[in-house]
Amino acid sequence: MLLEGEMTVIIDGKETVLRRMDSCTIAPGEVRKIENRSNDTCKMLVVIPYPPEV
Repeated sequence: MLLEGEMTVIIDGKETVLRRMDSCTIAPGEVRKIENRSNDTCKMLVVIPYPPEV
């Protein structure tokens, strides 16, 4: 979830701009790029689940 600022998420060449309070899901192993294309601070909350216990 983006808490402040604006960032561009690029997955498979498709660009999506996230703004305050926007969120996205990125699948495991998916190639992605995240860019802050402004001079402003960008803050995001990242949630990564633990793998299931065996």
